[in-house]
Amino acid sequence: MTSDDLIGRRVVLQPSNEKGIVRWIGNLPNQRQERIGIELDEVDPDRHDGTYDGIKYFDTRRPKCGTFAKVKNVNFGKDLRQCLREKYQTSVEYEDSWMVGEEDVKRKLAEVDKLEYVGLEGSELATVGALKLSEKAAVELSTFSTSDELTDMLTRVRELNLKDSLLHDWREVDLLLAALPNLENLSLAGNRFNKFPEVKGERELCGCLKLKSLDISSTLIPWSKATSYCLLGLANLQFINLSANDYDRTVGGTLPPACLTTVVMMDNQFDDISRVLQLLPTTVEKLVLCGNKLGDELPSSTPDNSAIRELSISRNDIKDWRWIGELAKALPKLVSLRITDNPIYDE
Repeated sequence: MTSDDLIGRRVVLQPSNEKGIVRWIGNLPNQRQERIGIELDEVDPDRHDGTYDGIKYFDTRRPKCGTFAKVKNVNFGKDLRQCLREKYQTSVEYEDSWMVGEEDVKRKLAEVDKLEYVGLEGSELATVGALKLSEKAAVELSTFSTSDELTDMLTRVRELNLKDSLLHDWREVDLLLAALPNLENLSLAGNRFNKFPEVKGERELCGCLKLKSLDISSTLIPWSKATSYCLLGLANLQFINLSANDYDRTVGGTLPPACLTTVVMMDNQFDDISRVLQLLPTTVEKLVLCGNKLGDELPSSTPDNSAIRELSISRNDIKDWRWIGELAKALPKLVSLRITDNPIYDE
């Protein structure tokens, strides 16, 4: 794997176990060993912004989150097979049977085959690895993965939690969606995606027709990528979590799933609720906007979003009861409103 292939990869910095993104690989002045420039997820006053001795080597989204690490201190993660083995204390390969006995391995595999929930949150999962796809899905993804029992083992899975892992390429998500026919709930929160395949024609993935809930909060996925690629083809998606992705009034493009009923966009930068409503399909009944910057812009009439019945706008900057009055006009079917922790109660 070349240095260019490593740029953008998610890694774990040892021994601190901090996670980040590879932004640069090369040699620094007066340093004998090659260094890896990493943008860490968390800001630290002792970090930098990709600068060394006054020279800028890489950019970071935020200040004080860059570091230069020795190659030996950087962990590039594991594949799905390794993570499953470590989490569920079992081998997924019959070739390992000599270690504990063939019958014991078969028994353990049978138990794993019954899994409906797989939780790999906080793991070092960086790549799905080889999955068996249907011929149609393989053509759709322009890939031909090695057939193995890993996919068969996961066919029953309905809920998959990959929160805070090391995924960075949405193609890995496509492989999962195409290979897991019964998947209904998927959490990718905390992963930082920076690589997306190009869309050629309509995106129709086999195997993801049952997906109802998707959490891509704290992924910093650009709104344009979420609406033009990530959510396409998920025809039965009902719940989406887009919290903490730095979205604001400048984003454009309506969320595509035509059956969405619940949208969660907490801890973003939205300051105009009317603008937010324009981003939603007309099927949405519940909207959560806690922790944004609502308050200065009064709501305006949006008849296309009259289906909204529940709204949570706690932890915003609403100071005037007139704002609430205009909201009632904009959302005539609203029956539930949560507005705690707003300045409106300070008066």
